[in-house]
Amino acid sequence: MATRTTGVEIIGVREVTRALGQIDKDSKKILDKGVREAAAGLVKDSRGYVSTGLSGWARWKRTPSGFDPSKVSRGIKVSRSANRKSGSTTENVVSVINSSAAGAIWETAGRKTSGKTSSGKAMIAAITKRDGPIVRLGPNPAAGRTIWRAAAETDLDKLQDEMRRLFDEAGRAASRQFREIRGNG
Repeated sequence: MATRTTGVEIIGVREVTRALGQIDKDSKKILDKGVREAAAGLVKDSRGYVSTGLSGWARWKRTPSGFDPSKVSRGIKVSRSANRKSGSTTENVVSVINSSAAGAIWETAGRKTSGKTSSGKAMIAAITKRDGPIVRLGPNPAAGRTIWRAAAETDLDKLQDEMRRLFDEAGRAASRQFREIRGNG
C-alpha cells in the first residue's frame, strides 16, 4: 500500500520480520506470502486504472523506457522495502508501488506543480483530462492516479486489520520458537 499518513503504526514489524528470518525461514515466507495475498486486491485494482497513454506516446513506446501499458501494469506490485529518511528508518508492512519509470511518471505527473514549461503544463492537462486528477488520501503530499485511486476505493482499515493479524500471528510464532530454543539450550 502506498504511504498513508492516516495509517497505523504497528510496533515490532521489523523485529518480528528479522527474528523470523533468523530462526524460522519458512514462517517468514508464510508471513510474506500472507502480506502479498492481503494486498493483491489493491494491486489488481491499481492495474485496472492503467491508461493507454496519450496519443503522442506511441513513438515513446519504441524506446526501452517508453510507455507500454502492459509494462506499466506489470510494474505495479507489492514491496516490503524500508523507507529511510535522515536519522530514521521505517519498515513498511506493505507498499504497493509502480516500478515502471513510465508508470511512475503517469502516476505522479502534476503531484507537485501543474507544470513548469508550456509542454509540461499541456502534458499534465492532457493526462488529467484523460484519466482524471491526482487522488490524495489525508494530508499526505504523496498522491497519484492509479494506486491512490484504487486505495481510495479500498477498505484500508480492513487491509490494516489483516496486516495486524498476520504480524500478531508471526510474532506469536516467533515467541514460540524463541521459547523452544531457550528451553532446549
